[in-house]
Amino acid sequence: MHQPKPFLRILCMSFYCFFLCVSTVFAAEDKVEVVLYGDDSYPPYSYIVDGESEGIYCRILKLAAQRIEGYDVRVALVPYKRALEEAKQGYIFAIFPPYSHPIKRPYLSEYSVPLLIEETVVYCGETVMPFPNERWPDDYFGLTIGNNDGFVIGGDKLLLAAKQGKIKIESYKGTEVNLRKLMVGRVDCYINDRVSILWTLKRLDESELPYSRELAEGATIRQEEAYVAFSRKFNAPYRHDFIDKLNSVILDMRESGEIQRIVDSFLQ
Repeated sequence: MHQPKPFLRILCMSFYCFFLCVSTVFAAEDKVEVVLYGDDSYPPYSYIVDGESEGIYCRILKLAAQRIEGYDVRVALVPYKRALEEAKQGYIFAIFPPYSHPIKRPYLSEYSVPLLIEETVVYCGETVMPFPNERWPDDYFGLTIGNNDGFVIGGDKLLLAAKQGKIKIESYKGTEVNLRKLMVGRVDCYINDRVSILWTLKRLDESELPYSRELAEGATIRQEEAYVAFSRKFNAPYRHDFIDKLNSVILDMRESGEIQRIVDSFLQ
């Protein structure tokens, strides 16, 4: 059999390597880049550590990103008000984790399946926990309630009770400060997201407190589903395809227990 000359074999191999490299480049370029923008100061759900995005939602979406075919998905964290405004103007495609409020935010036209259900609860010093304690805020009349400064998450009934002098609200900056006030008895109870409370309690250095008291969870005030939401003005040809694929992956992660394991890893 006639054997090809050495220089022909070298030439063929060169063309093969060239086309392999070109194919690889085109395969990478075929992927559509999508950036999911989240709140940079919403621990433990999304926050920045050493310049990198971290948090429960970040881990969920980073893991999901690896499984969405045809897309190069990146998570970026920015001040939340800025992200909302840029979504409103149509400068960014996707934002997490807004709740679904179509009247309040008509500029967000579509939502993913829920990432998680966030629950706002009340924690109290065990010795002051009212009984019964499930009726909010009626069962808590006469108590001082801690609240994060700038947030009103206890509902209209709490504000009305405070206005009528039935409950006292004291607002402090951040979850850690509020929990310290609760632990030393400066406030009777504190309202916030359950996971945020438990995550922060795990990090509190109780040795720094003059004294510490046992805490107990009381009423669930409200539940809100958190989503990835999409800007009405950002008209991309891949919009519906991406949303469908993201939803499919998130549902698979929920059913497999991966999402719950991510949440649990922050509370252990």
